[in-house]
Amino acid sequence: MASLQRPIGVVAINDKVARYVINAAMELGLAAPEEFAVVGMENKELVCLQPAPSISSIDLGWRTVGAQAGELLDRLMEGRKPTSEPIFLPPGKLIPRMSTDAFQVDDKYVALALKFIAGESHRPIKVRDVVDHVPISWRSLKRKFQDCRQSPINAEITRFRMERAKRLLVETGMLIKQVAEACGFTNIRRFCEVFRRTQDETPERYRKERVATL
Repeated sequence: MASLQRPIGVVAINDKVARYVINAAMELGLAAPEEFAVVGMENKELVCLQPAPSISSIDLGWRTVGAQAGELLDRLMEGRKPTSEPIFLPPGKLIPRMSTDAFQVDDKYVALALKFIAGESHRPIKVRDVVDHVPISWRSLKRKFQDCRQSPINAEITRFRMERAKRLLVETGMLIKQVAEACGFTNIRRFCEVFRRTQDETPERYRKERVATL
């Protein structure tokens, strides 16, 4: 898992395996879902909801399966032959939770702040801008971030900027200076310092290594 190129999404065969995967990712220090998004199957709430982060899962539509099985049983009991071909049924729906949704947090104010940060990560926003966007005090929002995200607001701003920068470095031919500007940095030197501090490599090296593997 540590060797996989991130960000990455994993679909597990069931919710139990999804829980194993996300626990292993967290033990490696990988952020879920920002670096390692996980989806399970069966939507077993006992497994999906606890502990945090809750796991997104595909509802396989067992009620529909049961209804179809009941109809088939009626058919057999009436003496009619079953169909010669298997009956295929589509899954129900995806139930999104924290393992795939960066904004799926228990606190509505933190979720509102995260959505603002994500939407404005291309601008040179500061903590004050985030606080002004959320209808609670700076002190309260700071405490909520620590409780829900275990990180300060400015760290979340930096994280979203770096995720945006990594995508632009790999998916576009923009110059490093242009990437810096597109991620809210007015100084390319500052951008390179923050990138190297958070990613343990320079933007140039990050691009070279990832683009070469595409």
